[in-house]
Amino acid sequence: MRRREPGGAGCPDAGSEAAEQTYRRALVLKEALLGSDNPDTALTAYNLGVLLLDMGRNDEATELIEGALRVFEGSLGADHPHTQIARYLCELNRASTAGQFTTFHHAPR
Repeated sequence: MRRREPGGAGCPDAGSEAAEQTYRRALVLKEALLGSDNPDTALTAYNLGVLLLDMGRNDEATELIEGALRVFEGSLGADHPHTQIARYLCELNRASTAGQFTTFHHAPR
């Protein structure tokens, strides 16, 4: 199992349909209970985005990760580890999309 959360906990195997559905259900529940601007909700969106990147669904993944980054920046600040890792992943994804990398690489641990 690879790490998914900027904070360190793991997630189900990448590419798994079950993992995607689990993240989607969790995201709907967190949005309803905590709101879409809550860092915990953003963390779930980030994790779903990373999973979707692994599945090759870059457009949807980018939306989720950039949205999570906006929440992290607004609520946790620019220096928080969640913000820094999400920003790094956004930059890496942009570079990959622009053809500067041939494969997707995860943020260093």
